[in-house]
Amino acid sequence: DGDPRAMYFKQAARGIPTNDDPIMRVSVDEDVLEGAEDAVLDGLLELLASKDPDIIYTEAGDEFYMEYLAERAKRCGLESFDLGREKGVRVSKGKSYFTYGRIMYKPPAHKLRGRIHLDSGGSATYARSGIYGLIDVSRLSLISVQELARLSPGTAISAMQINQAIKDGHLVLWKKNLPEGFKTAGHLLSSDRGGFIYEPEVGIHDHVAEVDFASLYPSIIVRHNISPETLMCPCCPDTTKLVPGIGYPTCVRRVGLLPKVLEPVIKRRLELKRLLREKRVAGLEREAVEQRSDLLKWILVTCFGYTGYRNARFGRI
Repeated sequence: DGDPRAMYFKQAARGIPTNDDPIMRVSVDEDVLEGAEDAVLDGLLELLASKDPDIIYTEAGDEFYMEYLAERAKRCGLESFDLGREKGVRVSKGKSYFTYGRIMYKPPAHKLRGRIHLDSGGSATYARSGIYGLIDVSRLSLISVQELARLSPGTAISAMQINQAIKDGHLVLWKKNLPEGFKTAGHLLSSDRGGFIYEPEVGIHDHVAEVDFASLYPSIIVRHNISPETLMCPCCPDTTKLVPGIGYPTCVRRVGLLPKVLEPVIKRRLELKRLLREKRVAGLEREAVEQRSDLLKWILVTCFGYTGYRNARFGRI
């Protein structure tokens, strides 16, 4: 009863053996199991066997509950405690990382065999897209749903780029080794800029219009063939297709890796948005289309920034 995490750590801090409490309460949808721990854990396995779900959702499962249940089963003397259809759990190591001025901790991932375990409380990707978005991007990136739920959109777009490079017969670098090219101070000033913002006239205005673009930066990448290997390419020194303001020549003889990856994703999202706009889907099907469109948008937005990220496999500023 109550939050077992608080009880568990409170007992451990006071030096109380954490296997002295024989009472456990587990809720699975509308089914509630309570009583002696060994009976509850056995009942949980029987419940999973009878319902046979494909996906098990938890909140803070990776952070606490999966290890907690496994440890309680071990102390109760249960020979095996497998929540998947097959024996064994794939557990990756937890790690700390530094981002945006903060040190964050990523708990170990507990991935089941024969079933999918989604930690809804610890997956930003799942929170953004739901299960339908995960399945769609899993098909595009060839990353399993369990893995994808615990990864960033940048990793997904990187996997899509690697798959496309292999499909085109290119070798893929084990580690990125393309640093930023040298720039003079003047060149850096002219090239490393943010977007241009019109200064509004101070006052009260009416008849104001707002213009929005669908997947603006990815569309520019596709339309103008922008990719690390197509900008300043050696095969088109006399091309008239130049980047405005800085004069970078762009290849006109071959389609770059980024446009090849992004064009089908853009078309896919535009088709999903058309289905929503024309109200051709409703209910659960509409929810599925919305989730797929949302995660594809996140993937497309991420691709632009990820291209300049130091760990991106094909990235280059």
